[in-house]
Amino acid sequence: GLTKAWVYCTASAIGDSHNHSSFTNNGTGDHTLGLTNALASAVNYTTMTAGFPTATSYNRALTPYGSDKTTTATRYKGGLLHTAATEDLVGNMFVIHGDLA
Repeated sequence: GLTKAWVYCTASAIGDSHNHSSFTNNGTGDHTLGLTNALASAVNYTTMTAGFPTATSYNRALTPYGSDKTTTATRYKGGLLHTAATEDLVGNMFVIHGDLA
């Protein structure tokens, strides 16, 4: 499907978004994003993410986390690539593609 939601945020606040209802900071580098309009399935949608800790460092990643993916929310963790360490990133970008309910 087409892009159904997108969000730009810091570790503590939303900068701009579409089809986004809530932002929960679960801890360092751990965030849950809520959707205004539910997706048709909790498993049949794709997320694209990007995050950066500073303007000159790019070796970080945002990844979907655990089994917290539902039709109205998904959880992400951010941090250094290829490690389990999490950290709050300066900028976080999320895009969700799929079908709405």
